[in-house]
Amino acid sequence: MPFRVRIELKCAECGENRFNLDGGMKDDAFVRCDACGHKIGTLAELKERIATEVLKRSANRTSS
Repeated sequence: MPFRVRIELKCAECGENRFNLDGGMKDDAFVRCDACGHKIGTLAELKERIATEVLKRSANRTSS
């Protein structure tokens, strides 16, 4: 059975959950909040944060 994880991404400045990529789908493109323009980080950084969270939740699930 597949392991499913739901991750909510929100802007730390305004709480919005819609984002824009400056520069397309390249790893060095900046991710910005659609509402306030706050720079979240690069796409590569966001991917890493998501992967880390998924692995952490997966480890917690298997150790239960």
